[in-house]
Amino acid sequence: MPATITSIAHYLPPDIYDNHYFAKYLDTNHQWIMERTGIAERRFSKNGATSDLIMPAALECIEKEV
Repeated sequence: MPATITSIAHYLPPDIYDNHYFAKYLDTNHQWIMERTGIAERRFSKNGATSDLIMPAALECIEKEV
């Protein structure tokens, strides 16, 4: 039996940090960061490890299959 992808999902941590947050602590600003990286915001998980980010997405995939 071949492997088959039957469901997909994603999860983003709820804590959002935009470039203005970093501009307070670093000698930079939103425009400088956007021009060089194209990044407007970042998300960080305050609890757990990187591997813990899979759980909400995995549960969503399981719910879609039921």
